[in-house]
Amino acid sequence: LYIDATNPVITAQVFNVAVDGKQVVLTAGVVEEGTNTVFTDPATEEPVDYFFCGLICNTDDAKAYAAKVNGIYDGWSLKGVIPAPTKADEVKWTLVSSCVVSDELGNVNCGYSGSDCCLEATCDTCEPGCPFEDPTCTTCVNPCE
Repeated sequence: LYIDATNPVITAQVFNVAVDGKQVVLTAGVVEEGTNTVFTDPATEEPVDYFFCGLICNTDDAKAYAAKVNGIYDGWSLKGVIPAPTKADEVKWTLVSSCVVSDELGNVNCGYSGSDCCLEATCDTCEPGCPFEDPTCTTCVNPCE
């Protein structure tokens, strides 16, 4: 796989914070903006500026991402044209050390971190993380690895 992307910029912005009982829900948006270089012949570079909103959580998202990054060359067999991703995006978070998050007993959870795959479940009998290509879920693996 050859990707000659010019330093894509990925930004996330929190739009809303809501408290629902013991659950805090952050609503945020993620945007990737960059330039992918496609070679229409060995010596001719064609820059493809792209702007992709959201996360890759299923095969439709993956196809939409490839279409944005490749522009009019999507599906062509050219150097620089990327295939649709086969794995879901991974979201990571860390609560800052200055936060004030605690339970009823006063246990503070500041600095807590974690991650999870943005994967829309395609089955309920397998372990989390069914790959895009296997919606029947006969084998399950972590799509973020």
